[in-house]
Amino acid sequence: MLGLAFASAAFIVIRRGEWVPCGCTGTGGDWVDRVTLARALTILGASLFILIADRSRPLVLPVPFLLLIIGFSFLPAGWRLLGILRERRYRQRRRKAMAAEQERLRRALQAPLLADRDL
Repeated sequence: MLGLAFASAAFIVIRRGEWVPCGCTGTGGDWVDRVTLARALTILGASLFILIADRSRPLVLPVPFLLLIIGFSFLPAGWRLLGILRERRYRQRRRKAMAAEQERLRRALQAPLLADRDL
């Protein structure tokens, strides 16, 4: 029930395009996004599996299913890491572009001053 409510709320917030604080990782800078939805779906999937599992015999999970659950549990972290790497790459490119622009402006402003000195 919790996973379904969590997934529904995250989906609605993402669909509306609203900025809502999440707090999923305990930091104040988290916002509801696709990573939050992936966390909610992982919780929902694990909850459904527990409900569906046969209680009359010991639970034996097939290896592909275990690998799938493990993969889904790392998916939010992977998305977050990709976002961090993209942002870092964007900032590096932006810094280089700003430095090049500042150098171009400095040279453009220096050229008239050097021309006046020659007179």
